[in-house]
Amino acid sequence: MKTINYISSRYNILVKNNLAKSLIYNSMSGAVAWVDSKLANQLIEYGTEIKDNEYYEALIRLRFIIPKEYDEFSEILYKKNALIFNNNP
Repeated sequence: MKTINYISSRYNILVKNNLAKSLIYNSMSGAVAWVDSKLANQLIEYGTEIKDNEYYEALIRLRFIIPKEYDEFSEILYKKNALIFNNNP
């Protein structure tokens, strides 16, 4: 069975906070989450490999981390073209 390596999404945006936690937003999925500062720093660096942690499943589901082979930009282009060339608006 092939192991899937996950990396941080290109579309993660960090909102710093004075507390030990930071607010992070993914502009691709619209997800928002409070995470600890260490994890937040990993999530804002695009391409950082994220190892299994207590929030791993939630990070995948909310698309803060994506499979390494996945091309998020191609998805955006596909959605844009689907809207432009939709014959049945």
